[in-house]
Amino acid sequence: MRNPELDLPSLRFGLGRAFLLAANYFIGHQFVYPFLLSFVVLGLQPEAVEFPLWALIVLHTVTFVTTIWIALPLLKESLVGLRHNFTKTLLTPWVIFPLMYLTSIAVAMLTMWASGQAMPGNENAIDQLFTESPMFTLALTIVFAPIVEELVFRGAFYRYFRSKGYFWLPILLSSLSFALIHISVALTMGNYAELWFIPLYGTLGVFLCVAYEKTGNLYGAILLHFIYNSVSMILAMLA
Repeated sequence: MRNPELDLPSLRFGLGRAFLLAANYFIGHQFVYPFLLSFVVLGLQPEAVEFPLWALIVLHTVTFVTTIWIALPLLKESLVGLRHNFTKTLLTPWVIFPLMYLTSIAVAMLTMWASGQAMPGNENAIDQLFTESPMFTLALTIVFAPIVEELVFRGAFYRYFRSKGYFWLPILLSSLSFALIHISVALTMGNYAELWFIPLYGTLGVFLCVAYEKTGNLYGAILLHFIYNSVSMILAMLA
């Protein structure tokens, strides 16, 4: 599975960019941007007790634009790989997806059986948001998440450490951090039972690493993430 091209140092994406990309997401998106935006919300809607939809759109737009800007060298590097392996990049995610989806169902069922929980809090939050704003939720799950999360977790974490010659370490780091961010809201609220779902999200992270390895560029991982989220949303709407 190991792609020798990813062992090579990235000429365009070093430690500084990797750190800035991670900081923009984990500090900027999670804390700084919401904090600054809260003053705007209070100024325009003093009665608001939570972020209105327009504020959520602004927050995610700022994060999306800044992430793309910081990761531009990485996107350009992956574009070279995409041109060399265009057909493989388009087809590989579709080959990986069935096993990824079936494995996630098996892990989710085992986790829910062992923990006694109905479903992850992240999924409940998405379902609730969808009832309030379907279009925003779709944009969040099939555009924002696949692009931003892949640039952060398979870019800042995985690509940087792979370029240093490591293999299992970047898989572990990117998958574990990917899992933790999906249960972070529940953990901040004291719902530590959500820790049961680390294997579920971690498993998804591993499959996304596989897509990166097999295609040799981030666009393969982005496409697989897009497919997984799109199918999940379609099935959720049909349920």
